[in-house]
Amino acid sequence: MRIYKKIMDHLARILFIVTAAMICAMVLIITWQVFSRFVLNKTPRWSEESTIVLMLYSGFLGAALAYRERLHIGIKFFLLKIKQKTRSRIYFFIDILIGLFSLFMLIWGTGFAWMMRSQTLPATKIPVGISYLPIPLAGLMLILFVIEKIGDDFAEHKTGTKDLPLNITGMEV
Repeated sequence: MRIYKKIMDHLARILFIVTAAMICAMVLIITWQVFSRFVLNKTPRWSEESTIVLMLYSGFLGAALAYRERLHIGIKFFLLKIKQKTRSRIYFFIDILIGLFSLFMLIWGTGFAWMMRSQTLPATKIPVGISYLPIPLAGLMLILFVIEKIGDDFAEHKTGTKDLPLNITGMEV
């Protein structure tokens, strides 16, 4: 499980960098769109569609990262008020639910992206299926992270210790 965790650490770091780059690209594209609209009096046709696709990818993949760090839905505040044994059971239940939902995202998202592959976005001519790919990609990432979290929960239950969660940069939170 230690090797799997290291792989997930590297994957999360890469996902973080890619997601941050997408957000930076969105900022640059929107800045160019505003500049070109108000200064050049011509809006690039591709800017809005590109930004929307980048927002979909960064949103879904960022949600997978947030889950890995146990930042989802802000329930950490309530869970810290509960006894450790009960908290572990609740985390396990949450992990199972997220795993099932992620499997749904992976299966149905893949089918939907495949079904939409022949249509194209009007301005960029990118296949519409590309804009639906973040759903199964995030589903896959979530499944990998769920496996990691369930492994962590079992290791914690077995040893009776709880490691402090680390964020993507490796610093304690």
